[in-house]
Amino acid sequence: MSAGAGSTCAVLASGRVACWGNNFFGKLGDGTNSGRAVPGEVLDLEDSVAVATGEFHTCALRADGTVACWGIGVYGSLGHGSSTSYTPVEVELPAKAVAIGAGDKVSCALLEDARAACWGRVRIDGVTSNHVPPTLVPIPDDAPVARLAVGPVRACAKIEPGQVYCWDEWNDPTPVPELGEVLDLTVGRNHACARLEGGRVACWGENAAGQLGDGTTDDASTPVVIPGLEDVVAVSAGDEHTCVVQADGTAHCFGRGAEGRLGNGRFEDRASPDEVEGLSDAVAVSAGSAHSCAIRANGSLVCWGDGGYGALGNLPSLDYEAEAPVPVSSLLDVSVAACGGGAGLDHTCALRGDGRVACWGRGSDGQLGNGETTTQLAPVEVADLDEAVDVTAGQSFSCAVRGDGRVFCWGAASAHQLGDGGTEARSTPVQVVGVDDAIAVRAGKAFACVLRAQGRVSCWGRSNRGQLGEDHTPDGHATSVELAGIEGAVELDLGDEHACARFESGRVRCWGRGTEGQLGDGWLEDRPLPVEVVGLDDAVALSAGVAHTCAVRESGKVVCWGHGEFGRLGHGTDTSSAVPVEVVGLDDAVAVSAGAQHTCAIRASGRAVCWGNAQTGRLGAGFVTEEASSVPMRVAALDDAVSIAACAVHSCAVRESGAVVCWGNGRNGRLGDGRPYGSTPQPVRWPGH
Repeated sequence: MSAGAGSTCAVLASGRVACWGNNFFGKLGDGTNSGRAVPGEVLDLEDSVAVATGEFHTCALRADGTVACWGIGVYGSLGHGSSTSYTPVEVELPAKAVAIGAGDKVSCALLEDARAACWGRVRIDGVTSNHVPPTLVPIPDDAPVARLAVGPVRACAKIEPGQVYCWDEWNDPTPVPELGEVLDLTVGRNHACARLEGGRVACWGENAAGQLGDGTTDDASTPVVIPGLEDVVAVSAGDEHTCVVQADGTAHCFGRGAEGRLGNGRFEDRASPDEVEGLSDAVAVSAGSAHSCAIRANGSLVCWGDGGYGALGNLPSLDYEAEAPVPVSSLLDVSVAACGGGAGLDHTCALRGDGRVACWGRGSDGQLGNGETTTQLAPVEVADLDEAVDVTAGQSFSCAVRGDGRVFCWGAASAHQLGDGGTEARSTPVQVVGVDDAIAVRAGKAFACVLRAQGRVSCWGRSNRGQLGEDHTPDGHATSVELAGIEGAVELDLGDEHACARFESGRVRCWGRGTEGQLGDGWLEDRPLPVEVVGLDDAVALSAGVAHTCAVRESGKVVCWGHGEFGRLGHGTDTSSAVPVEVVGLDDAVAVSAGAQHTCAIRASGRAVCWGNAQTGRLGAGFVTEEASSVPMRVAALDDAVSIAACAVHSCAVRESGAVVCWGNGRNGRLGDGRPYGSTPQPVRWPGH
């Protein structure tokens, strides 16, 4: 974890890096220069072990010892010239790195051969210039370097027990007087600190705000030991403040208190360590320019201080101060994310590991289930609903199955789509009448169906196109009715106005609207009774979109049928087909999701691919274009997906970690992080967790 100048980055357990806050010159690494108030993942970076944030650039250390940097490169601080890069570029080092640091204009690495190398604005042998590629720091007597710390304008290295050298762009490496056994180093803007044997801390340099922690505001040219501070396991120096973590998990900060950066509930300077409020299980800390962050024992992050540009990673506001720790947003325990295939236009719901359900996006009809009818840019918990085992999002309504087999719905009800017998919209869940053995539920445009015990199917809501699976019911049903002739189904999915069921034999039967060929029976006609999809007898997964349908075959190949506009069928053209056609170049799929005008799939490796309409970045390929793709394109930085949902104009996926990421059109809060759009997957934030 590294807190910098208005931004913060953290290495996730997966090896990916998430950054948030100030994004000047692309230093968040997400391919843009737009700031983020919630964490977003760095593109094309999957095996990181450390991260360092400078003023306008960031660097990461990979597990193989290579280093990649991104952001402004004007001083050579990216290690590859003077150009700026919004995504990581590899630094050409003379040897593999074991540690890194980043400052305002410089970056440095501790190499595996115990040498230190820096690039950017560096003074070497009495001459200050921009150094690209990296240059070895001339440590006196070529002494081996054991520790390296980089601050905004200077760096320090531990050479041997008690011997530390520091340098900047104006001075060559200069020894710091004996410190005793130095365990760790940290460098602020104009002060530095060392963690010593026994958990003591000594600091030196400027002290106008009390950042040396010795109870005074007197500068110190030699190290002073902070009185009464022992058992320190981590220390970090910011611009004008310092923070430490003690062995008991408590954190203390001292120095400049403006913007609440000390985390003690106040905004005044402190010349002696003061305890951070409400933090008793810290394991690491990082002090930035005007904010601080800590890692808790459970792996979660908290931050405090100046939240300008979203540096605290917690709120939709980009201008906020917190005088005590606030949690960095995350949503890390999701098993299912649903947006109703093509039907869920403006909201998304997620099933959490503990059986709770969270929804976000447009809430005007109560479809978020939190008792309100307002749009939510971040997830809100559905009221009075627990022990859920499945969730679905239709057009302006949502439904969930509980573990006891009962089904509950909420949102718009003008077509009886809530199944409670009425037409009154509900902002909290109501029980569907006549269903107590549901296994799964799916929602379409204005109707819903459940898969029940013994593989039976029941539906309710509008039936103007035969989507309830029975003839002569144009007005639909206010409560559930069982479909005749459907038994032994193992999977169910709904499009806008059609539905399909998969059977254990691998065959698929569909019913409802068929004028675009989405029923797969070779005709362009509505079918009020289920018809069999032509030539498909080995389906293992199924998904119905607005006007097309797709299935994964036993071989891992994917077939699609229906409306072909924008190349959503994936067979290399934009022609429609009333029978299944094979998706090009996809032979190892394990899941598929059909949206409105695009489709997504997960490969056996966990890699996600999408095809079809690419507008607003819904394919997740890392760019926004008006061009469509009729063949699968790789979703950027998503190689561990376990489920995926192609929606109307956006997409979402659940990662192995249980985190939800979304991309595409973010209007009305669809993406769950406040972005207006996004061409790459970014995490949905979860306030308060």
